[in-house]
Amino acid sequence: MPIRRLFLFLAALASLLALPGCGKTSQRSSPDVRATEVVVRLPILMARATATPAPATPRPTSTPIPTPTPLIHTVVAGDNLWDLSRRYGVSISALQEANAILDPRRLRLGQELIIVQPEPGEEQAIPTPTPLAYAIRGLTFHTTPVGSLWCLGEVWNTTGTPLEEIQIQIALYDEAGRAVASAQGVPALDVVAAGERVPFALLFPDPPESFARYQASPLRGIAALPGSHRYTELRVVGDSGLMQGDQFLVSGQVRNTGKITATVQVVLTAYDARGDVVGVRSHSLPTALAPGDQRPFTISLLPVNQPVFSYAVQTQGLEVR
Repeated sequence: MPIRRLFLFLAALASLLALPGCGKTSQRSSPDVRATEVVVRLPILMARATATPAPATPRPTSTPIPTPTPLIHTVVAGDNLWDLSRRYGVSISALQEANAILDPRRLRLGQELIIVQPEPGEEQAIPTPTPLAYAIRGLTFHTTPVGSLWCLGEVWNTTGTPLEEIQIQIALYDEAGRAVASAQGVPALDVVAAGERVPFALLFPDPPESFARYQASPLRGIAALPGSHRYTELRVVGDSGLMQGDQFLVSGQVRNTGKITATVQVVLTAYDARGDVVGVRSHSLPTALAPGDQRPFTISLLPVNQPVFSYAVQTQGLEVR
């Protein structure tokens, strides 16, 4: 029967397929199936070392130290920065800076100066009163009708540089060598040029009845400071001198040969036949002198001895600002 044959064929085929090694399949050994352990190596993430913040150190707080209370000094006749620096123990530069002083030579009577005291531990450069070498010559002494005594002479600048802040002392001694009087003073001009001479006149208001000898001493004298407002571009022209009675009279003109307007001071010195000083007079022109201008002057003095053998006229200015 066809259906029966088909059924038998299919059954035989199924049995053949169920037997291992039968048929035309390749003889390949089947590998053992083993459990495979898969190891996945992931990067280990380590936390970075971080610095443990230290407690914030507060900045030092400055403890205010009380500033020394400045002293106030009122300028009187004869005051200068040199003496004030020594008196108060403050440098000249500190005095200039605290008081905005451009020219240390020009202090006004009644001017109030701030004397700043140094901070604790701060050292100030205090000038040593050692003057530069200069000569004091041509001294003469003359008694006045009221009993006072004049000492006249000149400061000779024997250094190679202009000098300023000059102060001299004249001391009188008795027969036993004891000092019986002394006086201090300054020359008639603020700056003495190198190789030049400038007169001075010192007054002893209450001199001794007599003295055996005297001594002239330089107390101070420094090289002229740079940036000085002293003006020297001035010339005396056409001057002439003559005696009129007891007076010695000199006339002439001052010419400004520089480029700066300046006030003008004229100093007249009279000499006897030996070259000693017998008269000194200072005169200021009434108005400032512009560059290129010239102006007349007339000065008279009463010489302590006559006749006047020779004379000298010197001039110096102060820059007008």
